[in-house]
Amino acid sequence: MQLFKALEHQYQLGLEGLHTDLPQITCDLEFKARRLQLRPPLEDLRTEFYREIKKFIAIPPSFKVHHVAPGLPLSESWRAARGVATSRRAERALFVLGDMPFVSTDTLRALVNNEGGSRACTFNGIPMPPALLTAHDLRHAPDQDEDQGARELLRALPPKSLIPLSAEEASDIDTPEDLRHHRVNVRREDRA
Repeated sequence: MQLFKALEHQYQLGLEGLHTDLPQITCDLEFKARRLQLRPPLEDLRTEFYREIKKFIAIPPSFKVHHVAPGLPLSESWRAARGVATSRRAERALFVLGDMPFVSTDTLRALVNNEGGSRACTFNGIPMPPALLTAHDLRHAPDQDEDQGARELLRALPPKSLIPLSAEEASDIDTPEDLRHHRVNVRREDRA
């Protein structure tokens, strides 16, 4: 469910700006035999347009979903993700929570474009996901019981490895009501 919420939110944002992200499709308008004609023909333009939209909405083929039974604590998601990353011998793994759909691409780039060790985000002095963890840290992370997940590992990161989140990015969206509440607050801020 968390993954669905994250994908849904990103698709909504993407669709709102799709007209600016698609490559420009050009055509010529010709007056020939007393008629206006498009070059290439309209059907070719449609085909190209739909091909570009299809690229946008397709989930990347390398994207794999690993299910964790609903109702389990967050620590089970952490264990499953860590298990997949270590079994695939990943050098680094990016952990992003589906209930934080407003994390910006700039923040994710800041995490990924770092050549050093593990990194995480922080809000109000609390280290939290998203986090980019190295293979070494994944192998040596404590295996906590209860709902601890990677908390101990993130708290051990040095301050220079933490990227600050804005209040919006740190927003926790667990229910459709949370999302509606967030949208109302954003509209109020926009009007102010």
